[in-house]
Amino acid sequence: MIYPWTIALLILTGSLVFGYVLKQTSLPILSSLLRRFNVETKPGESLALSRYLVLWMACLGVELLPFFVAIPPEHWVKIHKTLDCILIFSVGLALADFLIVLLREKMGRGPIDLPATTLTVNLVRILVMIIAILMVFSILGIAIAPLLTALGIGSLAVALGLQDTLSNLFAGIYILTSRIIQIGDYIKLETGQEGFVVDVGLRTIHLKTLSSMMIYVPTAKASQSVLTNLAHPTPDFSTPVEVHVDYGNDLEKVEQVTLETAKDVMEKMNAPPDQQPATVRFHSFGDSGIEFTVYLRAPEINLRLLLVHEFIKALTKNYRDAGIRFSLPQRVVHMSQI
Repeated sequence: MIYPWTIALLILTGSLVFGYVLKQTSLPILSSLLRRFNVETKPGESLALSRYLVLWMACLGVELLPFFVAIPPEHWVKIHKTLDCILIFSVGLALADFLIVLLREKMGRGPIDLPATTLTVNLVRILVMIIAILMVFSILGIAIAPLLTALGIGSLAVALGLQDTLSNLFAGIYILTSRIIQIGDYIKLETGQEGFVVDVGLRTIHLKTLSSMMIYVPTAKASQSVLTNLAHPTPDFSTPVEVHVDYGNDLEKVEQVTLETAKDVMEKMNAPPDQQPATVRFHSFGDSGIEFTVYLRAPEINLRLLLVHEFIKALTKNYRDAGIRFSLPQRVVHMSQI
């Protein structure tokens, strides 16, 4: 009896070694196959898709054991069902990983006009695994209908216990399907939180502020809040700058120098050719001079502070060269002689 089990051990060892070699050699083939479908993978994604090959080769080695080792039929039936369950689960995981890679590449483009977020990725994974679990139940001879009836009764209690979680989940689905926001948009909530949308998870929306801090907003609160999407309808942002000049200045000259300065600074910020030009609007007679607002257009919101910084430096220099005086805080009081 030693000889057959030695053969069995060699078969299992050989199947593991063959699976490892196949895993390493299949990486370039898998990447090439994905590129044929116009799917560009990250460095670790191809490895993740091929990691199940060793397990599948080990299952194949176990399937070959009855040809060399006498296994009682009642034991082999249990082993065979166990192998079937392992194969179904592993194939389900591999299929879920492949669909996630495909969705991350294709979502947001073409017919699939949804962003690839944590929420959509997890929904795909859950759907695939539910199908795999139902197939495993069928192999094990577990009746699904009574189980679904029991789940239907118990789901009411679960829904009451997970009311907040489910409300956040469905709010996230609504936000994604309605395309109110997209990954990369800069949004501002009425509660004051603002930032770039990094991800939409099962319970929260992940925002990254301009200072690189993360804010996590429950999706249910975000869907019920007044939300301002600063990335739509155009990606550029209006940036107002208040300027005060002395009453003795020529306002036509002030407007000309200001607009030329704003144009030069915006061009240095790589503004697109079709971007709206800067505008100047005089609006008040102040205590010490004329007050007006310069409306700059930043190509991206994260360049807004840099744009104002460069504009103030350039405007100060150009006003000095043109002989234009800023207004100084002062108040003139005229007193009549008594």
